[in-house]
Amino acid sequence: MKQTPARIVVHKTSRYWPDERDGFRAAIESRVRRYDLRALEAQSRVRLITTSKYPPLRGTRFSFGELDYLYTTGYISALNEFHGMHVPAPLQVADHVGQDSSRDALLKEVLALTKLNWNSAALGGLLPITIKFSGLVGEIMREILADREPLPQFKFYI
Repeated sequence: MKQTPARIVVHKTSRYWPDERDGFRAAIESRVRRYDLRALEAQSRVRLITTSKYPPLRGTRFSFGELDYLYTTGYISALNEFHGMHVPAPLQVADHVGQDSSRDALLKEVLALTKLNWNSAALGGLLPITIKFSGLVGEIMREILADREPLPQFKFYI
């Protein structure tokens, strides 16, 4: 559309190092007013235990200090079903760097992005498509022989 985006959101699977965070800020702030940097980690150390026979609801969130935990999988009350084979674990959401986006708004975005994998029949996945897709592209890139140049067009990775 030949215009600068109104907002940039960067998701990554590890915490931001101070120099890394400063580098992102320097690169983004000179071009875009609004941005959010988030670290999203699939983890299994922290879980909620419910009093019912079902796991926590998909979309349940809880916080410990600056860390948010979000159940992107879990019991779906509208369907009266749980689409998992094991007790779900929440996604750990950390390192919010940005201007004016609320924690609630950012967590809603992450939850919505877990439903965008059109290559799956699942209602939602553990990871948002921003992380899931980059992992899949990485798997493809590992198969490229050392003497070959990767093709830059996006269509080769869908």
